[in-house]
Amino acid sequence: MEALHRYLLGPAVLVSLFAVGIYFCVRLRLFWLCKPKKCLAAMGGTRDARSVFRAVCLALGGTMGVGNITGVALALTVGGAGAVFWMVVTALVATAVKYAEVVLAMDTRERGATGDWVGGAPFYMRGAGRWGKLLPCVFSLLLCLCAIFQGSVIQGNAAAGALSLSLGVSPVFCGAALTLVCLFILLWLPRKIPALTSCLLPLATLLYLGMCLAVLIAFRQNLPAAILRIVREAFSVRAEVGGVGGYLLLEGARVGCARGLLSNEAGCGTAPLAHLTAEDTTPCGQGLWGVFEVLLDTVVVCTLTALCCLVTGVPAEGEPLSYVVMVFCSFFGRHAAPMVSLCVLCFALATTLSWAFYGTACLEGAGLGGRGVRTAYLILYAGGVALGGASPAALAFSATDLLLAVMTLLNLLALTKKADRVVSLSASEGFLKLSPKRGYAPEDGRPTRRGAPAHPQTHARKS
Repeated sequence: MEALHRYLLGPAVLVSLFAVGIYFCVRLRLFWLCKPKKCLAAMGGTRDARSVFRAVCLALGGTMGVGNITGVALALTVGGAGAVFWMVVTALVATAVKYAEVVLAMDTRERGATGDWVGGAPFYMRGAGRWGKLLPCVFSLLLCLCAIFQGSVIQGNAAAGALSLSLGVSPVFCGAALTLVCLFILLWLPRKIPALTSCLLPLATLLYLGMCLAVLIAFRQNLPAAILRIVREAFSVRAEVGGVGGYLLLEGARVGCARGLLSNEAGCGTAPLAHLTAEDTTPCGQGLWGVFEVLLDTVVVCTLTALCCLVTGVPAEGEPLSYVVMVFCSFFGRHAAPMVSLCVLCFALATTLSWAFYGTACLEGAGLGGRGVRTAYLILYAGGVALGGASPAALAFSATDLLLAVMTLLNLLALTKKADRVVSLSASEGFLKLSPKRGYAPEDGRPTRRGAPAHPQTHARKS
């Protein structure tokens, strides 16, 4: 699996992701950078701000985590300081992909049998070419399987390791305790998952950002030299390779993993499932929150992590997580390890809950939405946490790399097929101006694709 991904699927996904990202940047004209005031108004123009906040936290829970820490440490070790520049460039391209998939997910979502919103990539894959009936089912099954590896086994391994480091107890015991906690939440409090992630994620993020700012203030005299070093080394081959590799390891809790291809969920089709829970908002308004996720995850958190590593002068060597702990020990001393462990634990638990939500949401897309199947899946998912705490997660890393690569290729294919719809939706909310010569019909004063029925959520709310 590792060889297949490294030499075939990995390069294919990398090229496809960049190509599709640049394509959407051109089609959408990067309006979120050119029209910030209008974009902020669209993001805040909702009556139910709480549901939007919970949806964003649920989506961030799947991508923010210890991988943001170890991914940057790995990038600096492999590619040097210039890797930071290329991580930021990659993130700016990925914003267009994230925006497109969230917009399409919001535009095609439907009310399920229980009254909750259902949709995401399996729904907007429908009708995407001759494989429009098969792709949704295949993608849903792949995501359900990937959730067990990425959200359960890998996160269980990271959380158990963090608890073991802080409490000095066996990782097996920690994994078993976390399994019971997750099983209770998943079986008896499934509707509380968005609320729980909206508590865990801000707590871990604020704590970690506070630690980074404290280090940067303490070593502020070294900050100009660190920024100059990033710019100076940005265009070396070593920096380009390390930067892209580090960026692709930023999703979830990729503790100590230096292989595989992962991104901060831009392109793999998982984050839109979280955004579906937002109420009383427009597709483009919620899509802009997807742009915010990428910027916060990579541009803010990862850049601050990299600057902390550079200003302290700690040599970039050894295991990535240990390297970051040594960086913070240079300022916080012996208190650094428990503080980093607490961040890892909160991030890992939030990621576990988010991916459980993704997996169960896609059961219906695969035609397996029955109560018995759902319960069995959640029990299997919780068991993966115990497995992660009791054994190394090397196999889970390889399986996750392979599954996410296939999911990303399928999702990017669907996105390119529906690109016109993304453009017309953006124009309908006033972010773009389209010409009828490009095949759009401005019926009822709003540009839409010729022959495409208007969706009731397409139009921005006037009140």
